[in-house]
Amino acid sequence: MRDNKGTVVVNLDLWLAILSICISFAWPLAAFVARNWLVAWISKGVEYRFDVKLEELRAELRKKEERLKSELRDREAEIATLRNSVLSGSASRQSLLDKRRFEAVEKVWTAVNDLALLKPLSGVMAIVNFQEVAKDANHPNMRRFLSTIGNVAPDLKDLKKNVARDETVLA
Repeated sequence: MRDNKGTVVVNLDLWLAILSICISFAWPLAAFVARNWLVAWISKGVEYRFDVKLEELRAELRKKEERLKSELRDREAEIATLRNSVLSGSASRQSLLDKRRFEAVEKVWTAVNDLALLKPLSGVMAIVNFQEVAKDANHPNMRRFLSTIGNVAPDLKDLKKNVARDETVLA
């Protein structure tokens, strides 16, 4: 509206109409902006809390992983120690067994060498029929034969005493 002088006069009705139009456009715009801001604010809050919990979980998982790795290294070291002790025990047992076998072979060889004096006598006695010798034991020729064998036989005192006592077994 214009007055007599040609200036525009805004009366209260016009102001209310303009204000009403502005509010009708501003209210949906403000609601849209507020809604988007509120959604963004809530989602950022949730995302922040989620990220914090996720980082806590990751840190906890890293700690557990390091602990498990440490336990695994400890167990591997324990297994290696046990393996080494078993292998060294087996090696020492084997060396002890070999030592005992060598000693047994040495004793047997010593006994063979010590009893070698009796080998000719055992060869002659293997041929003799003891039942026939027992029948003719009082005959002078048999007595001479037996005394000859007795003279060829070595004295039992010459044999070593340990040969008679050793009972070496080779396994």
